[in-house]
Amino acid sequence: MSGFEGVTASSRARIKEGKVEEVKKILDKYDFPCRLYCKIYDGCITIFGEDFPYFWPKDGDPDDFDYFEEFLEELSPLLSENWIIHTIGHDGCQFPLTAIEIEVTPDGVNLRGSLGASGCRTLL
Repeated sequence: MSGFEGVTASSRARIKEGKVEEVKKILDKYDFPCRLYCKIYDGCITIFGEDFPYFWPKDGDPDDFDYFEEFLEELSPLLSENWIIHTIGHDGCQFPLTAIEIEVTPDGVNLRGSLGASGCRTLL
């Protein structure tokens, strides 16, 4: 039986002074997979868990992966430093592994890689 299995981790990015509540409101607008967590600790945002990073609006379709970049673009102007997100995974334990590095800056989002067979961005 195959299925994509991924792991996600990120740096902690500092949120701009006075913008934590605004970031919380953005997080509250989205649902996350049950094994993926996006949290705020001491004025910094982080994401981690056992899944590929994707989110969808509470009234949206969980099978539509197009909301992830929209979510990050909404957060980017509220950050005071770059936020680096890494994901790696596999589809049915098959080669090649699928990986992505995402850099969210106060000026926007940079996705590094190209689309892979699993529909993820591939660095390998």
